[in-house]
Amino acid sequence: GIIAALLWGYLYDPSLSPIVKGFSSLGLGSPDFLGPQTVLWAIANIATWTWTGYNMLIIFAALQAIPGEIYESARIDGCSGWRVALHIKIPLVAPALVLTGIFSIIGTLQLFNEPQVLSAISNNINSSFTPNFYAYYTAF
Repeated sequence: GIIAALLWGYLYDPSLSPIVKGFSSLGLGSPDFLGPQTVLWAIANIATWTWTGYNMLIIFAALQAIPGEIYESARIDGCSGWRVALHIKIPLVAPALVLTGIFSIIGTLQLFNEPQVLSAISNNINSSFTPNFYAYYTAF
């Protein structure tokens, strides 16, 4: 939400960011997180961290719903940990992965707070970043 966008805006602002100051003090140069080539990645980073916990909760619940007997029979058959993951866990969790993928796409299309907050810091954010942002700038 808005608080996360404000926090990331603080971390991305070249004049305030402890990350930028840390890079500069190490002699690595100061990264421009809100530059024309990187601003989209900065917004993607905010969105990723905003939804990671929610997606992990859905996937964790799907993993918990797998019956223990399936794991037991796989162990009896001699399956390794990797084989259990590839041939049991991933196929049984696939519907949850599809669901989180769809939710992430929908959430990405609805982004508004992040570009709005970062537009006060950077001139590299225009009205075409997301459909909601475009509608806002067209209306007002």
